[in-house]
Amino acid sequence: QGKPIALGRIVWDHGYVIYIADVIVLPEYQGQGLGRRIMETMMAFIRAQLKPGYMFMISLMSAVGKNEFYKKFGFVDRPSERFGPGMHQWMMGEEPEAK
Repeated sequence: QGKPIALGRIVWDHGYVIYIADVIVLPEYQGQGLGRRIMETMMAFIRAQLKPGYMFMISLMSAVGKNEFYKKFGFVDRPSERFGPGMHQWMMGEEPEAK
C-alpha cells in the first residue's frame, strides 16, 4: 500500500560509539519477525564495519518492556532513573594476526 510498516536507524560518525536510534514496527505488523530481521541486518552491518583489533560500543534506548527483545542480540541493561531503560554492548573485532 506504499506505506512503511517498520524501520531501523543507526546513528554513527565512524567513531567507536554507535547508537541504534529506532527500531519500530507498526503494532498491526508486530509478532511477524520484522523487528528481529531489522536488528539482525543492523548488527551484521555494524559487525562488517569492525576492523581487526578494534571495538564498538553500541547503545540504544529500549521502549518500556522491550528490553528482553534486545537481550537476544547481546545487549545488557544500563539502568537509569533519569533516562529510562538504556542498553548497550561492546562488539570486538578479531585480533590482528601477528607477523
